[in-house]
Amino acid sequence: MKDIIGSFNRSAATYEDWYKTPLGEYVFRTELKGLEALLPTLLGVAEKLPLKPRTLSFMYLVTVIEFLVDPLEALSSLKSLLEPRTPLVALAINRESSWGQAYLESSKIEEPLFRYV
Repeated sequence: MKDIIGSFNRSAATYEDWYKTPLGEYVFRTELKGLEALLPTLLGVAEKLPLKPRTLSFMYLVTVIEFLVDPLEALSSLKSLLEPRTPLVALAINRESSWGQAYLESSKIEEPLFRYV
């Protein structure tokens, strides 16, 4: 986990610069608009959220699953926080998509943040 967090820390400025591009600004505005329309957002680490079981009525994950060390364990832990019959929405990057392929290529060339994906 420390390697992943360290990689994010080293890549933060470069990664954030993408959001200053026209496409990055558009993606950011679109994601933010969706989040604001749905719910107030709680930030935390998937494996250790400081919440009581069955206290959430909705969960929204954006590009999280790709970076989890043990996705099944994390999702199981997250599921325990949800009230019965509530949605868990997970947006993931399909490795076969153009975005997924771009990330795979970036992992070979640039800062190795995407090698964890």
